[in-house]
Amino acid sequence: MADSHEDDPFSSIPATFWWCVVTLTTVGYGDAYPLTAYGKLAAAFTMIASVVITALPISVIGESLFLYLYVQLG
Repeated sequence: MADSHEDDPFSSIPATFWWCVVTLTTVGYGDAYPLTAYGKLAAAFTMIASVVITALPISVIGESLFLYLYVQLG
């Protein structure tokens, strides 16, 4: 029936936040996803760790490149 919200990923605000974080971090395509609270906790930790692991080196490399160019063109 059209009124059923069982398969709706936006059934609650936390479910919507979960969808948003998974989509923004491009963890997957939705074909396999955790259903338990512990699974979601592990997935959330993995998503946060991947963003931190990626962001830290990029910021250090960007700052080093900026300083190098500032000195060279300076």
